[in-house]
Amino acid sequence: MNKAKKFENWRRGGNHYVLRATSDNKWVGFQETVINALQSKFKDDFYLVIWTDGNKESDFYKIPFRKVKHFFTEQHKTKGKYPDRWTAIIWEDQFLMHSNSQLAVDIKGDYGNLHSGNSDIEVRINEDLAEFELENEYFEGQKKSRLSSFYERNPKLRLAAIKIHGLSCKVCGFDFKDFYGDHGSGFIEVHHLKPVSTLEASTKLSPENDMTVVCSNCHRMLHRNRDMVLTPVQLKALLQTP
Repeated sequence: MNKAKKFENWRRGGNHYVLRATSDNKWVGFQETVINALQSKFKDDFYLVIWTDGNKESDFYKIPFRKVKHFFTEQHKTKGKYPDRWTAIIWEDQFLMHSNSQLAVDIKGDYGNLHSGNSDIEVRINEDLAEFELENEYFEGQKKSRLSSFYERNPKLRLAAIKIHGLSCKVCGFDFKDFYGDHGSGFIEVHHLKPVSTLEASTKLSPENDMTVVCSNCHRMLHRNRDMVLTPVQLKALLQTP
């Protein structure tokens, strides 16, 4: 039996919105009244549990709502016959609101994941991913858009890169915790060193050699000219010191 059926659903007072998706395109609809009720009771600390095959034990996605909450706005609600809900599909381990590749979040790490025992840094990383605007950069062609999403927003790659490179910007040395206290604890942005245009979907990246960590300002400066993305070393050479 699919483990998704064992989660305590919202109807029984639990913090899970359990839904069965269509088998063909994994389409699912979220009712506004249910989302509102869960937010009223749990704020953003609940899960969207989406499953399809009842005979496959771990064939489900358990998605922290914080990860996708930025899609659940009035602007993205369904129009026409069902104006009181949001619709989405799951495609290639991506959660796509309205089947829109520009409204997508990588959920590969949420497949068959009970989300038990996550470290504080893992929780913070997943929450931060939902808030990043920088990583919603638009590239010409869907392939590059998906690659950008995977390589810079993949939670496992991000966590590995942060564990290796730390939480201080490799360009300017900025540390969010030192400047903002506990509010900035665990926050940093991850930048991949290989241009997206040179990567193939099957490319395996090394978090140690192919990724680094930078602050938000330096990340924007690295990407300021998308036709000539700077390296951290090049950007560091441009720093104006007092």
